[in-house]
Amino acid sequence: MLRVHRLLVETFNQLENQLALCGFPDSDRLLIQVFSGVLRSTGIRDIQNALVQHYPLATVVGCTTDGAISGGRIHDGDSVLFVFAEFATVNLNVCLLAHASDDHFATGRAIATKIMTPLTKAIITFSDGLVTNGKEYMRALTEECPGVVVSGGMAADAGNVQETFVFNKTEITNNGVVAVALNGAHLQLKTHECFDWTPMGRKMRITKAEANRVYEIDGVPAWDIYAKYLGTQIAQKLPRGGISFPLLVERDGILVGGAVSEVGNDGSLIMGGNIGQGDDVRFGVGNVDLILSNTTRGLVEEFTKTHEALFVYSCMGRRRFLGDAIAAELLALEKIAPAAGFFTYGEFYSGDNENLLLTHTMTLLAMSEETSNQRDITDLGRGLFVEAPKQDAMYAMAHLANRVTTELEAARESELFKNQRKLEEAHANLRNVLDQAGDALFVIDPKTGGYVDVNKRACLSLQYTRDELLALGTKEVGVTATAKDYAAYAVELGPEEILTRIGAQVRKDGSHLPVEVRISVAEILGETRVLVVARDITERLKTEKTLQQSEERYRELFEQSPIPTIEVDWSEIKCALEEMQSAKGDLKIVEWLTDHDVLRQLHKKIVRRGMSDSLLTLYGVQTKEAFKKVLEARPERSDVIELFREAIIAFYNGASVYESEFEEIDSTGRSMTLQNRFFMPPENRHNWSRLLITLEDVTARKATEQALRNAQKMEAIGQLTGGVAHDFNNLLAVIQGCAELLEDMPGQDQELTGQILRTTDRGGALTRRLLAYARNQPLEPKAIDLRALVIGMQDLMTRTLGGMVEVDVIAPMALWTARADPGQVEDTLLNLAINASHAMPGGGKLAIECANIKLEADHMGETPDVPDGEYVMIAVADTGIGMTPDVIERAFEPFYTTKGVGEGSGLGLSMVYGFAKQSGGHASIFSEKGVGTTVKVLLPRDSQGAEHSSVASTTDRPIGNGETVLVIEDDPSLRLLTEHTIKRLGYAPITVEHAEAARTLLAEEQSFDVILTDVMLPGGTSGTAFAQEVLARHPHARILFMSGYPAEAASQSGVAMTNNILLNKPFSRDELAKALADMLGTA
Repeated sequence: MLRVHRLLVETFNQLENQLALCGFPDSDRLLIQVFSGVLRSTGIRDIQNALVQHYPLATVVGCTTDGAISGGRIHDGDSVLFVFAEFATVNLNVCLLAHASDDHFATGRAIATKIMTPLTKAIITFSDGLVTNGKEYMRALTEECPGVVVSGGMAADAGNVQETFVFNKTEITNNGVVAVALNGAHLQLKTHECFDWTPMGRKMRITKAEANRVYEIDGVPAWDIYAKYLGTQIAQKLPRGGISFPLLVERDGILVGGAVSEVGNDGSLIMGGNIGQGDDVRFGVGNVDLILSNTTRGLVEEFTKTHEALFVYSCMGRRRFLGDAIAAELLALEKIAPAAGFFTYGEFYSGDNENLLLTHTMTLLAMSEETSNQRDITDLGRGLFVEAPKQDAMYAMAHLANRVTTELEAARESELFKNQRKLEEAHANLRNVLDQAGDALFVIDPKTGGYVDVNKRACLSLQYTRDELLALGTKEVGVTATAKDYAAYAVELGPEEILTRIGAQVRKDGSHLPVEVRISVAEILGETRVLVVARDITERLKTEKTLQQSEERYRELFEQSPIPTIEVDWSEIKCALEEMQSAKGDLKIVEWLTDHDVLRQLHKKIVRRGMSDSLLTLYGVQTKEAFKKVLEARPERSDVIELFREAIIAFYNGASVYESEFEEIDSTGRSMTLQNRFFMPPENRHNWSRLLITLEDVTARKATEQALRNAQKMEAIGQLTGGVAHDFNNLLAVIQGCAELLEDMPGQDQELTGQILRTTDRGGALTRRLLAYARNQPLEPKAIDLRALVIGMQDLMTRTLGGMVEVDVIAPMALWTARADPGQVEDTLLNLAINASHAMPGGGKLAIECANIKLEADHMGETPDVPDGEYVMIAVADTGIGMTPDVIERAFEPFYTTKGVGEGSGLGLSMVYGFAKQSGGHASIFSEKGVGTTVKVLLPRDSQGAEHSSVASTTDRPIGNGETVLVIEDDPSLRLLTEHTIKRLGYAPITVEHAEAARTLLAEEQSFDVILTDVMLPGGTSGTAFAQEVLARHPHARILFMSGYPAEAASQSGVAMTNNILLNKPFSRDELAKALADMLGTA
């Protein structure tokens, strides 16, 4: 059931306390109407803040008033009335909108769109009282909310007529409306309106009005009509006197009053209420006793049972007229239900067929959520009436009676007057219709071809006065027909026929006005006339041209889009799906859309609206017809049908975007992987009439991704291989060391120990190759003879490139020695040679030239970022197809390649560049399309000359002299072997397993001549980290490193390894002896 509570806050500074103590529970089904005597926006903000704090879930609508109504009393001043209505089943939708323009009909339509649902039973709405056109607002709700009860009123400001406000819980406006929709099947409603002003006098026609300003009644200034029929005394009291004597008009079976709210200097009257031009009105007169008795009788007849709530929206004019007697009316309402509301500047009410703006009326909205028991309320108003002044009413009625009697007597004297009056009224009516028309209207006599009449719009649009236009012929104005034509129209056109043409009229200044002309024939006052209605189509033509230009620009942009795009229409698919869904009941589309035959039929309903030129390029065709042929020739594919199904399901379930990938073949037979993106614009989601599909060729990207995955896999294999080589080196070191010890023992089989040592050498070579494969072998720059290296590779390159490529080598005898890694130089030459051969598919010449290059301090040109100095150049030149400037610019970028998919990784030239820069040199490219390409690599000159390897004999092995060597090695076998080997070399070894043990020894002030440590150690401290500790305390300490995994040493290199020696496992006894001697300076 519906629960109602009224809270009156008479002292505004107690607002917070009283709301906090109210005790009425908060709920999302709670509606709070707020009727505020506080007229300031700041005060209303305080009300909103309090409601947000104490009732965050409730729905709020409110306005300023001319007094609040509660408990049969009127509450004025700064009092604020809160009316709580808690529903059990009703849902609430609220919206506040400020007017965006003078089109208040549009505001009403927007409100209805935002709050209406299929279950809406009623709308309670408040508008500001000074700006909103209530008549247009109600007309919009009539059209948009058929069958929905509308109630409420226009905000007031205690009669000040300065500024009124409406608000919800968080928003406020003095120029708009607020409305709440009550949605619920169990809501029971009853409406009633109490007016009871009595019509008097004859009917009068409002002959001139704009909006709610009335200029003339029966062709006489509106103020003069009041003076004429009600007397000057009443007219001079306007607008206040208009409360007692409103103009009455019948609307939808309801007598509606319009009171004068303002008098213009020109004698016009601004009216409140639903009155406008063309209305037939009569004066109304009010009588307090009559009004109160009729109100009571109406309540007894209408409200035969009680209700749970009664909302009252009563006119400020009614309050002013009834005075203190209004209390009787309000007390009577309390017997129906708890009554609450406010005094308005106009009331909103639902008639039988339309929603109306009323004045001078008390409107009631009674409601409940369940049927209440009937009870007798016939004593509703007994004993509550009081007397009110009647002097003005008696004066006005006497004057009216006298005036009407005089006019009737004068009218009887002449029948001619009656006929003349009718004729004048008919002419006035015709004139009103003509002048109110939005189009130019010409009435033509078909006999003469001249104008009989024209309306105001015709004069304005052609820049003539009415008399000037009537004096002209149709030929001068150019209404696209001659006098002869109009005579023919009068005979040939039937009463229902309309002839339409597009043409132009000539204005007074000679300019042309484009018009759409509609020609018809009608009988006017007994004469046959040709009616020409000319509509100005200037804006329409501009709009059509703008739309055409916009469409052309859109098509141009669409067709020239660099992204391959198709525009399609799926509206037939949407209709077919909706028909199928209705037959499937509650089954979801994903459950029943599985038959591929059905999907094929749906696929055939796709209508292609357009496609971009880039789409044609993607498929390797020149025209749209060729593209269609490619699609038609393509065999039906189940994967495409399945992709189509997934897209349908996605959009049917509300998605706006769907993406997928599929394999495709272009017109040349090339396979490609396409990523497509379906996009449904929001305005087309209701019917699927427009869908944009973009395609992207991701073939190269997928290949690159695969190459990256392969590289990552190879890197993982390399890491695994490096780890295996590390452990294997430790094993080899033990085997080699033991074999060397055995070799020195007398009686041992020297052939067998030699075999063991040779095998360990082979094992060491194998691990070095594994490490090189894993790319964990660091660069080993040496002084190299590039001339010998290049000449030595000529035969290899000739065999590698085949007989179609001729290889020439130019290397001067005086070529300087370069410093670089020889293996990387060989790889670089092979890489460049193979690249050159790919650029010469039909064969050609490959020249490899070496030269000495000296860069001076002011060198520029091709090597601006290379330091000054002496370099050795290797230039590899081919006679191939060459490169374009944009390709040259990107050639050294990783993964950039101009080769087809699967023909190259794009890493070759980037590796050449990286090697050259890492070696302290530079690489550059020179190429010309159709001529060939030259790649130049600069390597730094070595000042010491080329290195030559030599093998120390065992007889030259250095021997120690008892120097102490601290050995740090975690492998027990290798640690023991190293200890024995060092002893045999004449040193005093001390061995530990990890850095912590070595740290303990050093803390005991033990000194060592040399520290021999593995790079990788257990316990969290590496060999290099430990070395840094030692060097920090003993800067001159001698530290010798050993590692079975050179990458470990390289990654941890730093201060500790800057001036020390690294032994790569497995190392021989001679290598260890030489390293120790070098460290001690005894070699």
